[in-house]
Amino acid sequence: GAHEKWNSRTPRNIADSLGLDMAEVEKVLLNYPSFFRKSANLSSQKEPLFSLHLRYARRRINPDSKNREALPVSSSELSMLMELVTKMISIEAENKRLDAEGKFNNYKIWGAIFTAFLSAVAAIIVALNK
Repeated sequence: GAHEKWNSRTPRNIADSLGLDMAEVEKVLLNYPSFFRKSANLSSQKEPLFSLHLRYARRRINPDSKNREALPVSSSELSMLMELVTKMISIEAENKRLDAEGKFNNYKIWGAIFTAFLSAVAAIIVALNK
C-alpha cells in the first residue's frame, strides 16, 4: 500500500514485513474496504493483492514505460490516514461505551418499573385489607 517499491502487496507479504499474523492482516484488509482495495489480479503465487485506495486513485500511466505507476504516499497523507483511523477507533470505543451504558440504564429503568409495580400491588392489598 504505502511502500514505494510495490503498488500492491499480498496479505502474506504485508504480514511478513510487519511481523504480524497473516490471518489478522487479511482480516483487516477485508474488513476495511474503505481504506484497502482488493485487486482483481492475483500475485504470481495466486494470492490476492491489496493496495491503499489513496494510492490506487492516483495511479497514472508513465508515458515512457506505459506502465501504471503511483507516487508513494507522502508523510502528510500517511499522517492524515493515521489520524483518521485513530479518530475512528475513538468513535468506535465511545459507541461501545454508550451501548453498555444504555443497556445498564435499561436495567435500571426496568428495575424501577418493577419496584413501582410491586409498590402499587402492595398498596392495593393494604387498601383492600382495611
